[in-house]
Amino acid sequence: MPNKRLQRLALAGCGLALCVSAFATEPLSILGYTQSESFWVELPKGWRCDADAAKSSGAMFILLPEGVTFDSAPSVIVASAYEDSALDEAMSRDRASFLSQDADIRISDRESIVAKSGARFSVRDFLSHRLTQQGYESVAYTKLGTSVVVLTLSAQTEAQFRSGQKVFRAVLGTFTDAKLKVAKLP
Repeated sequence: MPNKRLQRLALAGCGLALCVSAFATEPLSILGYTQSESFWVELPKGWRCDADAAKSSGAMFILLPEGVTFDSAPSVIVASAYEDSALDEAMSRDRASFLSQDADIRISDRESIVAKSGARFSVRDFLSHRLTQQGYESVAYTKLGTSVVVLTLSAQTEAQFRSGQKVFRAVLGTFTDAKLKVAKLP
């Protein structure tokens, strides 16, 4: 009889993202780290972590559908953080960055998403048919300690962006503070 306390581990990303399942029937969870805090999100069914893409882009972790590469994925979910930042400051930086790339970009604030843990995400969409990379993004921001954790759904077309929304919202709904402090080494 198989052991029900099966644990599967996979390292991913620049820094560290850890995928863990306490039971064989439970979904994998990803442990992401900022400079001083940590959090969990569940890996969506049919998706995987792409450690190489995360490392090359400097992201905490990148999630994409199984069977595709980072370059061919219809949409990806990217985790990053603004360290020692206020929520409004992080959102303002992103707004300015997108506007500098396309002055006509459509920016819209969406309804906040509250995770099961109670964490509240402020969500902003950036939609541009002119940008060839990151032209369609939904960016979710939440405060965690002194950092702002940013989870982003990114797609190359508006149709891919729309179809990725359900998975993205599901991932946001699983966010929880891991309550693991990250110590700086001397």
